[in-house]
Amino acid sequence: SNDTVVADKSPVEILPFADACRFLTQDAPSLLRPRRLGRQGRPAWLFGVEAEVRRDPFGVVLILAPSNYPLLLPGVQAVQALAAGNAVRNPRRTAATAASLLIGVTLTTAVLTGMASSRSALGEEMDRQHPVDFAVTGQAPLSPDVVQRLSAVEDVDEVVSVPGVPARVAGLGPLPVIAAPSADAAAPVTHADLPRPRPRQVLLPWDLLGDGIEEGDVVTVAAGAETLRLRVVGGEGWGEAALVAQTTLRRLSAQPGVQALWVRADDDADPEDLAGSLEAVAAPVEAGIENGLARRSYVDVQLDVMTGGVVGLLAIAVVIALVGIANTLGLSVLERGREHALLRALGVTRRQLRRMLATEAALLALVATVLGTSLGTVFAWAGVQALVVPALEDAGLVLPWAQLGLVIAGATVAGLLAAVLPARRAARTSP
Repeated sequence: SNDTVVADKSPVEILPFADACRFLTQDAPSLLRPRRLGRQGRPAWLFGVEAEVRRDPFGVVLILAPSNYPLLLPGVQAVQALAAGNAVRNPRRTAATAASLLIGVTLTTAVLTGMASSRSALGEEMDRQHPVDFAVTGQAPLSPDVVQRLSAVEDVDEVVSVPGVPARVAGLGPLPVIAAPSADAAAPVTHADLPRPRPRQVLLPWDLLGDGIEEGDVVTVAAGAETLRLRVVGGEGWGEAALVAQTTLRRLSAQPGVQALWVRADDDADPEDLAGSLEAVAAPVEAGIENGLARRSYVDVQLDVMTGGVVGLLAIAVVIALVGIANTLGLSVLERGREHALLRALGVTRRQLRRMLATEAALLALVATVLGTSLGTVFAWAGVQALVVPALEDAGLVLPWAQLGLVIAGATVAGLLAAVLPARRAARTSP
């Protein structure tokens, strides 16, 4: 019967038709792209004139095919017409939409990477300047009871006793003299290595210099009956005391006591609250407190505020770009109404059609995001070299992988969400 003939020929037509679809999917964009005409064979009076062949959609395609090949012959012609129309349909609009998202992601990546690099370099510098979270320094030796009470304060992680003696520094008056513990002994409470004075040096805090005493001067340090002449070196990070070598301290006192306590706070400790708790223990014994944790935390807060403000503004640009993706897909749905109807007639379900448009939006967003992330990393490196390295020589490029991953994932998911309404409109197309 006639139905049997059609049924017998259908498998024969399906494979060539599928192969034609595969060929057009792979090669149609390159075959149909605009081509510039060469200069060979042109008349002399056309010298300097540029010519280009562009293939733009024109009119409606009428396909006539014999009935004995109801799928292959008309199907191939229809797919060729759709491929030609899709290959040249408003590429500039799609490129502009991708470019807007690319610019937003590029700037966001550059800011996040630049801020992460600056934060890392500045954090290392602040650790060198303030290696101790809290330095509790007494004018007189501190009793074991004070050590125990400080260790019991909430949010205190470690406490290290620092040996020293009460002393007098010429030009400054009474000033405790301490000797830094060994690197291994100080490691539990320090974020970076402390400066190590030489035997004939005394390290004084920067805020004590400049009033009659300058770096490089030789001053007299007296403790009890012992007197030494030491050369002044400036520094900071160990509290309101003079820092000397262990051998120098033994020359000033044969039996030094506990003159200072260095405290390391828990990671989630509040600098001001913990300082108040330590002050309640230190004030009765007339001990001073230097809050290095607060100074480091202040810098972190400023960087957080700056990063949040800039990224928030850039996020608006990214949202605008995603709205552009939704508009591009919406216009594409309107232009491809016949294509969607043909796909529905060939058996494509509504879900598959929605999935196709969602994939198109995700690919557009993903390509723009990956390219933007790469460009943003390059721009961040250039910014770090130009702005951060001159101020902080040890600065290097630090990639915030978690944040960059969120940017890529977020932009891709947002691209999918931007395709929801256009995909629903396309799915309502009748075969």
